[in-house]
Amino acid sequence: LYFQSEQVPNPESRITLSENNFDEFGTPRANVDIKFSEIDKRTVSEAHNIFLTQFNSRNLGNYSLYNENLDECIHQRISNFNSAAHHLGTTRMASDAKVGVVDKNCKVHGIDNLYVAGSSVFPTGGHANPTLTIVALSIKMADYLKMQCK
Repeated sequence: LYFQSEQVPNPESRITLSENNFDEFGTPRANVDIKFSEIDKRTVSEAHNIFLTQFNSRNLGNYSLYNENLDECIHQRISNFNSAAHHLGTTRMASDAKVGVVDKNCKVHGIDNLYVAGSSVFPTGGHANPTLTIVALSIKMADYLKMQCK
């Protein structure tokens, strides 16, 4: 089995700019520091248990990773997580500027004429690729901006 699951928003996770690692143009590279919570681990564990119960109840075959190995497997995956994923939520959408960067139209709170399009505005992240949601948000923002120009 291969699990992909949504993580709960975690303020301990950060994307920052490196102070000593630069690209060929002198731009600082991103440092990704993702933290997993206990609920993230429990979500995978409980999904595994539900799958295993259903799998066994239908006599669909043999399964070798049982609970005694599962916690170690989850711990190993998290410890070796390489951040090769879609980084979401760095300019989170929210109606209140205290908890987010952009409003429902992707406009930066408190700044006229500055909008953000991309997965950084997602308030949470799912397990699937974000491309279609980014396209939908971009179309919504384009429609909103066209209305502002009339």
